[in-house]
Amino acid sequence: ASGVMEGILAHVTIAEDNSASTHVPGGMWLVKGAWTFSGVNNPLAACQNMMVFAFWLTVIQAIPILLPPVRTMRSAVWRGMIPAALKDAASMLRALFAEDTDSMAEGTIGTTNSDNEADKAASKATEIAILQGKCTYHMSALFDGAVAKLTYFEPRLLDTCSKPPECTAGYLAELSVLVARVTSASIGM
Repeated sequence: ASGVMEGILAHVTIAEDNSASTHVPGGMWLVKGAWTFSGVNNPLAACQNMMVFAFWLTVIQAIPILLPPVRTMRSAVWRGMIPAALKDAASMLRALFAEDTDSMAEGTIGTTNSDNEADKAASKATEIAILQGKCTYHMSALFDGAVAKLTYFEPRLLDTCSKPPECTAGYLAELSVLVARVTSASIGM
């Protein structure tokens, strides 16, 4: 069997108190070698290889902390959910306003082609039902700012432009609550 210490003579001394001491002639080369030997296949390079491994492990663990993901829940809330909710609420209000305007106009003009009006009324009713569903979804998604409150734990929460820096996640939670109220008002809740 070949090993690292093959061919090296070691003197082991056992004292009367059962303690053992080991002496290897020129033994300091082992200590020096543990720090200076290199190479992945060199078994005597354990310390250096372990330091390289620890360095890479530290770098790999630090990268997610230093570079957070591009798409976070915070960006999903303020770039996706809030604008979509406001757009659907505005579309709902426009559709309801157009329906009220059409019903007032019908009362003053009189009746026209009933098949055409029935198709338009059914189309508008379908559009309003779809918008009500979307607004209800937005209300439940933005309810109480629950999704926005999860952004408290995301990196880069501090607004570095203001002096002193302040956490802006609270403002996002309040904004999502207000948008949920606007959305619920658009469907009459």
